Amino acid sequence: MSVDDVVAETYLVAWRRFDQVPEDPSKALFWLYRVALYATKNSCRGDRRRQVLRDRLRSTTPTHGSPNLSAGPLEDETDQLASAFASLSEDDRTVLLLAAWEGLTGPALATVLECSVGAATTRLSRARSRFKLAVDGPDDHELEVGEP
Repeated sequence: MSVDDVVAETYLVAWRRFDQVPEDPSKALFWLYRVALYATKNSCRGDRRRQVLRDRLRSTTPTHGSPNLSAGPLEDETDQLASAFASLSEDDRTVLLLAAWEGLTGPALATVLECSVGAATTRLSRARSRFKLAVDGPDDHELEVGEP
């Protein structure tokens, strides 16, 4: 789903549920963020279902090999970051995107995620740690924990 699709879906829901949109502009903004979050999650679920169907289709049809073109270092790093991000849970990706793209922290993040400020801060911190681990891999000393 493109950004334009998310915005369109968000405002469509806002139009249909106009009586539920808070009158306070800051609360209305957070309400819209939540609607956009749900629209994105719904789209992601649909994307996953379509991907499963594509994979099933590919497994039943022969493929013709294409030459393996080597990517430059920038593409490799971008692919590594994209793979690391994709390996995270949907909740981790959501909290990271809200913090990075929308600049939400503290109370604003808590409002959108419908949790306490402490819980939102903890979720963001843990998501950042898991993303760093997915990018860098485990440290050697982490693997030795519990060994004599």
